[in-house]
Amino acid sequence: MECDNDEEGRDTRRINVEMKRSGEVVLPAVAGERTYVDRGLAQLAVREVGARLISK
Repeated sequence: MECDNDEEGRDTRRINVEMKRSGEVVLPAVAGERTYVDRGLAQLAVREVGARLISK
């Protein structure tokens, strides 16, 4: 998760998701296009993106 500041000085977070199996990366990091103003929402988004990638 990357944290930046927007024009108004608020923290915004961008998620990155990578898939690992037994410590080995099987799918490189996928950078998210959306930003989230709340860390909890960003963590939820990571779980949802990860679940979609696993189901493919």
